[in-house]
Amino acid sequence: NDAGIAMGMLRWADPPSGVASLSSAFLGLPLGDLAALPTLVRVCGGRPANMDELVEILRRGGSVGVARGRAEVGPVGLGHRVVLSGATTAMRPFNSSSGVPPATAGLPQGALVLPLNLSRTLFLSPVPVSPHQSFIGFVQPAFRAALQPMLYPDHSVVVQTVSEADTEQAWLLALLLRVGHMEGLPVLSIRSLRHPKRPLVGS
Repeated sequence: NDAGIAMGMLRWADPPSGVASLSSAFLGLPLGDLAALPTLVRVCGGRPANMDELVEILRRGGSVGVARGRAEVGPVGLGHRVVLSGATTAMRPFNSSSGVPPATAGLPQGALVLPLNLSRTLFLSPVPVSPHQSFIGFVQPAFRAALQPMLYPDHSVVVQTVSEADTEQAWLLALLLRVGHMEGLPVLSIRSLRHPKRPLVGS
């Protein structure tokens, strides 16, 4: 779980005296390690994916998993591993945590990720820079129907913004803009990548 991963990260950053090395599942799976990438590609049959292919998966109601780095830290709001999926009614959002659509599960799961400059248009009041999902936004009436699967009863949503100045997130901004070109709104749902009722190390 997140607490255990945090402890593992602390032990890795500042190992106890007398411990030569640390090998722990709490360091996270090596999905983002470049040294392990050739082996993972060979074992799992992986291949490079292009932006159009990712957008098509999302348009069909699928999800895209993103893993970057080995520990529970990283440039995205939920650490190094997330799931991206559709956020609008047109893209058939899917709740990958519970396995059922958000409308059936009750309250929405995940946050809305969008380009920073869209916040002035989408929300009643502009949302500050929020790369780590630190703020919520209240959606304008004109967009509530489209974003209904993501909204709480008061029409609010947890927000993660992506700025052009954030070079590490350039791939995510490019994906959002591509989605916007195809679907009208450059927004996606972003949530933690884990299996329901299991800690991260068992997912």
